[in-house]
Amino acid sequence: FILEDIDPAAWAVYPLGLGAVDGKNLGAYEIQARVADATADGAAVGDVVVADEKHDSLSEYGNYMMSTWPASWSDTFGGAPHAYKTISQVLRIVGALNSTADLPSLTSNVELDGSATISVFYL
Repeated sequence: FILEDIDPAAWAVYPLGLGAVDGKNLGAYEIQARVADATADGAAVGDVVVADEKHDSLSEYGNYMMSTWPASWSDTFGGAPHAYKTISQVLRIVGALNSTADLPSLTSNVELDGSATISVFYL
């Protein structure tokens, strides 16, 4: 995966695309949700976790959000998701461009065209 060249912790990430020009992909990006960038009900959270039966910490995956795994917040490291009234989470975008050999001829500005949908589930 191209993001591993930027961040070796992105080994498990299925990246999102940055668009294409002349049939050539421009690159990829992924979204990080770090526990240090999260608060719940005005206080620091214990962890950002995968909201499944195992409650893996996102830190085990370089803090990257997985497109098919719902994420949640916990009071403890690797703990079960907890219900909060207010969550504040900075989302960081980590991107990488393809190698020059794999890019189209860039003779003018090119718009990066990536999109992601963030769904919120109320429990």
